[in-house]
Parts: sequence; C-alpha cells; structure tokens
Amino acid sequence: MKKMICLFPIGENVHLVKDVGMIPYMLQKEGYYKSTIAFYEDKEKLPYLSDEVAGLSYKKISKIFRYEILNVFVFLLKNLNSYDVVMMFHPSGKKVILAYFIKLISFNKVKFYFKMDVNDSVIEIIRRSNRKIFSPFSNRLKKWFFAKVDLFTVESRELNDFFNNESYIKTKYLPNGFLTEKSDRQDNIKKENIFLVVGRLGAYQKNHELFLSVLSKIDLKDWSVSFVGPIEDGFHSEIDRFYRDCPDKKNKVIFTGNISDRDRLNLEYAKSKVFVLTSRWEGFSLSLVEAIGNGCAIVSTDMSSSRDMTNCGEFGRLFSSNDGEQLASILNGIINGSIIFPDEEEIKKFAKKHFGWKGIAKKLNGYLN
Repeated sequence: MKKMICLFPIGENVHLVKDVGMIPYMLQKEGYYKSTIAFYEDKEKLPYLSDEVAGLSYKKISKIFRYEILNVFVFLLKNLNSYDVVMMFHPSGKKVILAYFIKLISFNKVKFYFKMDVNDSVIEIIRRSNRKIFSPFSNRLKKWFFAKVDLFTVESRELNDFFNNESYIKTKYLPNGFLTEKSDRQDNIKKENIFLVVGRLGAYQKNHELFLSVLSKIDLKDWSVSFVGPIEDGFHSEIDRFYRDCPDKKNKVIFTGNISDRDRLNLEYAKSKVFVLTSRWEGFSLSLVEAIGNGCAIVSTDMSSSRDMTNCGEFGRLFSSNDGEQLASILNGIINGSIIFPDEEEIKKFAKKHFGWKGIAKKLNGYLN
C-alpha cells in the first residue's frame, strides 16, 4: 500500500479531529494509503490518536531550528524514501520551492499535496498583487514553480473558480467534512428550540460580542441559546455585562465551557435546531459542516464556504458581516415561525452527499492518482 504523511508542525490534539488529522485518517480507513501525521508535539499529549483517529501513525518533527521551514526540510531529508505523498498546508513560495527540491532529489517519486485553507480575503489580496508593476514577470515565475506541485485543493467552489481563472495556482475543489457514522448515532435525538454556537468564545475572529448584543434586544420566547467552547479571558466581562443587563435571559443563554468529548459535542449538535456563526472571517468552518451533518439549519456570516454549505440559502440564512440588524431579523423570523427550514433529515441527506469524509477521501484519492 502507498504511504502518505501530513506535515503540520504546530499541530495539537484538537487538530486530529479537524481536516489536518481527518484527511490522512480517512485515506487510511478507506484503504487508499497507509497514513502518518507529524507535529512538533509529544505523542503523549495527543490522546485522540488512540480513539478518534485510532490506527493513524505518528512521527514527531524535531524542533532544531527557529524557522519551521528548516525543520520540515530536515525531516523530509531524513525520511526521503519513506512516503509516496507529502501533504502540507498554506502553500508559500518557500514551501513550494522546498517541495520542488525534494521532488528533484527523489527523482520525482514523491508527490506533494497542498491544502490551501484560505478565506475569502485571498481574492482581494491576489487581485491587488496582480495590479503591481512587476506582477506579470513575478506571476510567470510563480506559476512555473507552483506547477511543479502535484495538487492544490481549496475548500469552496467560488474560491476554486477564482484561483483557476485569476491566479497562477491551479486548484481542485475539496471541502472539509464530517464523520457520517457519528451523526448517524444521534438519529434518535429529538431536536429542541436551541440556537447553538461552538468555537473559541470571545475570540476576535468569531465576533461573539455581536451575537450577545443582538440577543439582548430580542425576545427568545421558547428558544434558548447554548454557547459551547473555551472562553477567552477578556470575554468573561462581556458575559457578566450581558447577564447584568438581561437577567431574564440567565436561564436561556447558557455557556457550557469547553466540551472535548466528541460524543458529548455531537449530542449538542444533534439536539439543536439552528447553528449560528457570526465570524468576521473563516476559511472553511468545521463547526458549520458538523452542524449540518447533524441536521442543524445554519445562520451564518455570508462567506463562500457558508454559501456552499447552505446550498445558497436552502438550508439556512446568511447575513452581512457585523450586521446586527440583519442577524436580529433572521433570528426573530425563526423564533416567530416566519422563516421555516427543511426538516433535519433533508439537511442530513444533503450534508452526507456533499460533505461526508468518506466521499471526500474518495475524491482526493482520485485527484492524487
């Protein structure tokens, strides 16, 4: 069986249940590759290796140098003939040149796959770069080097079209996914009138203060809100202020704290009717795809990935970033019954077809071959 390795030096335990770990795990589980993952982290600090991604091999990257690219270079030299495919994230000029060099000295026996993992802001960044005076020459040089890499994938259809039509990088579309068997275990859970939020609560990117501001102004009636995730230090004061201003919502707006047990977390998704994402930006939110995989309708900031996941609004509603009035209008529509979504089984069916890890692994294997 062919062998592949995913190099993600800064990886931690949580990354094993994200795309970083799930892609090599599913390629192995479906019988396409014998997979390994490599971080700086000690294996003892990665408990998900023994349960969530059981069977996935692990190698530690030695942190010899200050710069990550040098540590990856040394690792690849030491393991030059060990792997048929090397998977990496966030391609840069240095990483692509490194890939080209390794391919040269291995006589092109090693394939390199880069997962772009970018958000919509990349469109303006590349367009702005293309307007610079030396861009035509620079882009030709970049195109030559990037063409030496075997595969680049990007997570949304819109960004895939953009890269192939307006940039020097040619990509394939490959979204992130969810484990369908985990959502199937929750089929007997009855949906409740719950708005669910999952993530790093209070992180600037996530913009949870917007959601709290909106919640302070609407009548939840028989709905409740569940915030799941670790709470950033500075956000505690925002929560205290919310409860102080809205004492009637203390039993309706709940902060559970972090839930690391994946079965417990899936239960939160399974019993919630609507998942809310207020992020200022996202690449491809794994919490969104886990939510639709568990039959949740989506209320999200309007992004290319959320348009894919809601099927352009069929399974959710999108609002402009930081637009509290638009978000309030959507929430009120759901609470009052004027906004009705397809039933959870229809949402699950769509999610399984387009975002199940099994199908994604099959598609990726096809790209690599």
